[in-house]
Amino acid sequence: MQLNLKQVLYFLIIFLVITGVLFTSQIGQKPQSLPAKPRYVATIHPLAAILKELTQDRAEVIELLKPGDSPHTYEPSPSDVRIAENSTALFYVSSTIDEWGVRLPSHSKIEVFSLVPENLKIKFFQQTNRNKDESNFDPHFWMDPITVKATLPTLVQTLSRLDPEGSSIYQTNAEQFSKKLDILHQQIKNMLDSVQKKPVVLFHPCCVYFLKRYNIPLLAVIEYSPGQEPSPRQIQSLIAQMKKAGTDVVFTEPQLPPQAAKLVAESLNAKVYQLDPLGGIKGRETYEELLLYNASIFREAFD
Repeated sequence: MQLNLKQVLYFLIIFLVITGVLFTSQIGQKPQSLPAKPRYVATIHPLAAILKELTQDRAEVIELLKPGDSPHTYEPSPSDVRIAENSTALFYVSSTIDEWGVRLPSHSKIEVFSLVPENLKIKFFQQTNRNKDESNFDPHFWMDPITVKATLPTLVQTLSRLDPEGSSIYQTNAEQFSKKLDILHQQIKNMLDSVQKKPVVLFHPCCVYFLKRYNIPLLAVIEYSPGQEPSPRQIQSLIAQMKKAGTDVVFTEPQLPPQAAKLVAESLNAKVYQLDPLGGIKGRETYEELLLYNASIFREAFD
């Protein structure tokens, strides 16, 4: 079908009007601007809590994992992707815990466990059933305040590289946080030195750094990797171990299903206590609150 001149002019006018409206609307929009201060994103709450101690008002710290969720099974949402894209840097623990953080887009990605001094890293309690490509080291370093203190210098260097103008602020805050960690360590030590420590059974190896620092013997772990439930034979072997050691307590976590732990406990009439390696809820928001909560659970179990 051929168009006459009048129709061509009509369509041309419509096209120009629509184009003009779109162009004007784009002009009226403000371009996305960079944040006024550094924006650091942490995959889990403990990392965010540590970063907040170092940054204070110098930077904005955002955490992605919601309270109650497990970093082992978490899948980032579209909003997580947008937050990461607009961050100065994204801090994650390691590919063993929160590998999904590696996949998020960010201007800079920091694996915090790589900043931990090598002499303070602890090997996994048991190496069986682990992928040969995975690290042999347990990345739950934040459960020991002394290991966190030893990591502060490299964390400050990292923050200073990302934000050179804030270097002196990060350094001053780290010095203050370091003193708080010394006090926290002594406080926990005093809490646990007065009780008779028994070999403990953990549902998941979240607190090995804490146990080693405060001389609490670890008898066994029920589930080494989330989702890898123990077989009936392994459960029977664990029950026999607990009977022999005289252990009558089992520790679970709110982020993981406790069925296997409860089955073991019921078989021995043992008590079940809930630790929390992640926090992020009222009473476990700061790093200090999180560690003191877990110390209080151990003391309650031993009393």
